[in-house]
Formats: sequence, C-alpha cells, structure tokens
Amino acid sequence: LNIVGGKFSRLEMDVEDNTTLLLEQNYLGKSFPSTMQLSFVQKDPIRKFLLLSEKAVIEWDITDSYLKISTDKKHSLEEKIENFDRNSLFSDQISHMLSCLEKKKLPINNLASCISSHQTIMSCLKNLTN
Repeated sequence: LNIVGGKFSRLEMDVEDNTTLLLEQNYLGKSFPSTMQLSFVQKDPIRKFLLLSEKAVIEWDITDSYLKISTDKKHSLEEKIENFDRNSLFSDQISHMLSCLEKKKLPINNLASCISSHQTIMSCLKNLTN
C-alpha cells in the first residue's frame, strides 16, 4: 500500500481533498496492482473504472453511463447504458442484505469483507499521517 494525498485546496474541510492510492490486489492466488484516485476539488465529477489486462481493456464511466470493452484494435463493444439509476446500486445492496437475512444466507459482502475494507482505510490513514 502506498498513498499520497493531503489538503491542497481552499475548501473548508479537515480531511484530504486529493488522494492517490497504489494497492496490491489478490485474486485466485495471483497479485496485481491497482490504482485509485480520489478528488473532492475537481469541478465536474468523474466516476470511472478502467481495467487494463493483457487480453482486454474495460472502461466504465458511471457518470455518463458508458461502457466500452476492447479486446484489440478491431474488436470492441461500446454501449451507452440508458436510464441507469446510480441509486439502484445502493437499494439493490439493501434488498440483497434483507433477502439474506430472511433466507438465513451469507451476503456477498459479509462482515469479513467489511473488516478488510476498514483495515485498508485505516492503513491509508496511517500512511498519510507518517
């Protein structure tokens, strides 16, 4: 974990307004780096996911509801997602959680994943203050 950030604007807030994180992810026994950039001072909000791999590039722009998947220069899928309701992401999570409680099943995001997320956040805070 490597993090650079701080308060760089004139905004009246007592937290970092710009931060860049370099994280190590583990999936199916393999490690790979990921980068996250957060900014509260940019005028137009940008909500973008960009996944780069040897076989494909996936770009999802949540703000513009746009998805592009490219496997090479000749083959790509581009789609404007009409009527995308960002709030449905949150209401779907709540519905999933209530359904799991009703059926006594473990949710996708269980307590262990929440603890892991909070440990990452606390590690980021520790790295920023050092």
